[in-house]
Amino acid sequence: MEKINLLSEFASGPRLEILKILEKSDAKPAQIAKQTNTTIQALTRHLERLSDSKLIEKTQTGSFSLTPIAKTSLYQLPFFDFLSKHNDFFLNHSFDGIPDTLLSRLGDLNSGELEVNPMKAIQKARDVYVNSKEWFHACAYTIPLEMYDYAENKLKNKVNLNMVVGKNTFVPKGFYSVPKRKFWEKYAKNGLVEERFVEHIPINVVVTESDAHLIFANKELGEPLEPIILFGKDELFRNWCTDLFEYYWNDVPKIPEFKLQER
Repeated sequence: MEKINLLSEFASGPRLEILKILEKSDAKPAQIAKQTNTTIQALTRHLERLSDSKLIEKTQTGSFSLTPIAKTSLYQLPFFDFLSKHNDFFLNHSFDGIPDTLLSRLGDLNSGELEVNPMKAIQKARDVYVNSKEWFHACAYTIPLEMYDYAENKLKNKVNLNMVVGKNTFVPKGFYSVPKRKFWEKYAKNGLVEERFVEHIPINVVVTESDAHLIFANKELGEPLEPIILFGKDELFRNWCTDLFEYYWNDVPKIPEFKLQER
């Protein structure tokens, strides 16, 4: 039996459009031709290809419907859409620090917005923190001093703050002498703040009950240093970021507490 090349079918714009139409509901050729602005003759060729590939089948009423293979394959499209949309970005950035189980779910990030303007990215990242009302989880490559200004108010309002840092995490000079750091340490003793320490953090992830954002590692630097940030609010995006945080929180081996490097 000849093997079916599913990728070639999904790579065809007209055939993918047909599949997306049938994803919503079964349709007859005349209905599909009208929605795609295609002649019946041209449409027939595409329908034959899709039928031969076992992606669509004809019903007793003369309509076409998706096969289980097509329905399942369409779930994977966001994965390719995400990589295609950010193709140029990932030529210079890497997926270091992301476990295979989450790499296979990159499509969950497809709704995210990539902010490349450094000033806008930094402001939006601050807004994610400021807008949190219940909890704030982060794997931090760097910790700005102003975070403690926001943290004081959050902790007084019983917002739980959990953070993972690595030996490569850096902080501004004078970090440990800042009074607000002492405030943070006080809350760490009563459990409202919790920190865990790992060997290496190659990606930044922040997630709250309403927002999330990611900073990927630059390929040349090997660090998530640039303020080019992917933001998202929808459930899939936030769940993906939550799972990445929990991977570092629960699965990556913990090491004894250490003093962060100051730069």
